[in-house]
Amino acid sequence: MRGWRYEPRTGKGLERLLRYCARPALSLKRLSYQPEKNIAVYRTDGRDTGKPRTLYIEPVEFLRRFALLAPPPNKNTVRYYGALGPNAPLRPLLVE
Repeated sequence: MRGWRYEPRTGKGLERLLRYCARPALSLKRLSYQPEKNIAVYRTDGRDTGKPRTLYIEPVEFLRRFALLAPPPNKNTVRYYGALGPNAPLRPLLVE
């Protein structure tokens, strides 16, 4: 999405933004389990390197790594700073 920006007057831009925000952390289509070897397999398309990669990992280790992506309970994941920060003197002028 490099070079993409949200245009407030276009419905397509808002739809793209919402679809991007609603994406899951990983694709279940790329994830498989091999019970005979007790291995979880995750395949990537290799956009960053140009060639596909495959990750072979034990299921418990996979769940441990995936759990690291979840935010801690009762914690804000969005931090505001600058004029939108909670104690900023300009905040009352910007936010109703």
